[in-house]
Amino acid sequence: MKIFKAKNIGFCFGVKRAVNKANQLLKEIQNDNIYMLGEIIHNPQVISEFESKGVHVVRDVSQVPLHKYLITRAHGISYHERQLAKQHGIKLIDTTCPNVKNYSKLQIF
Repeated sequence: MKIFKAKNIGFCFGVKRAVNKANQLLKEIQNDNIYMLGEIIHNPQVISEFESKGVHVVRDVSQVPLHKYLITRAHGISYHERQLAKQHGIKLIDTTCPNVKNYSKLQIF
C-alpha cells in the first residue's frame, strides 16, 4: 500500500494567525482575565490547551466580566457581539481571519 501525503497539511493561514495571536496575548497578559468567545478554531486539542493556560471559554459576550480581554473566533463574531463587548469595556482581541473579513465586506445584509 502506498500512502500519499497532501502537498499542504496542517492549519490554514487564518487559523495559524488566530492561534498565534491568542498565544501572544497569553504571554503578555499572564492572569485569569482572558476569555474566548466559543472556540477560536474547531479543534478540541487546541481549545483544551488554551483552557489549561487559564483561558475561560464562554458562549456569550454577556458571560465576560467588565473590562476583561475577549478573544474572538477565527471565523469572526457578529456586529451585535462586537458592540456588546464595546459597551461593557471588554478589550476585544480580534483574531478573525483576514480572508473572512474581506469576504464579509462583500456580503449585503
